[in-house]
Amino acid sequence: MLTENGGENLQTLTVADLSTMLLLSRFYDLWRTEDLDPPEALRQAQIWLRDSDGPTLAPYLKSSHPDLAQKFEQAHNQRPFAHPFYWAAFTYVGV
Repeated sequence: MLTENGGENLQTLTVADLSTMLLLSRFYDLWRTEDLDPPEALRQAQIWLRDSDGPTLAPYLKSSHPDLAQKFEQAHNQRPFAHPFYWAAFTYVGV
């Protein structure tokens, strides 16, 4: 996926669709609205996905997957994407 500044987010392994959507949504929020450099935005997005519980993730699902958002809102103290499978395959390459 090419970003505006010429860099790329690369995935090196097979990844899950839902966690990828959440990771990249958070990446773009951090990069575009919080003005982090893309490598740092990706790192922070990976940490966020790893450490987030259901209620933290639910707002990112409300518009696209309202049924899942409701389930996530009830998943307190559960970190569904803590395993590196969900976030470790992504790297940022570019200037």
